[in-house]
Amino acid sequence: QWTPQSPSVDEGHVREELADVLTYCIMMADALGVDMDDIVMGKLAKTKSKYPAEAVRDDFEEYEHRHLNARKTDDDAQSSPSK
Repeated sequence: QWTPQSPSVDEGHVREELADVLTYCIMMADALGVDMDDIVMGKLAKTKSKYPAEAVRDDFEEYEHRHLNARKTDDDAQSSPSK
């Protein structure tokens, strides 16, 4: 929805929406005592391992394959009873 091809994107409105989301995220992290740098770096490391650039760059089918397999694994883990 935010691509340059989108019809008449109001940059001012987009900036305000981003500010709202970022403010909410900062407030939520603060309320939960979460270090934002730690969670962002952790997520980037996880993404790097799931989708290594050399494997998925310019290969949407490979990315999609890895993404669907990751979702299947996540769904299986969530549906399994905890021990």
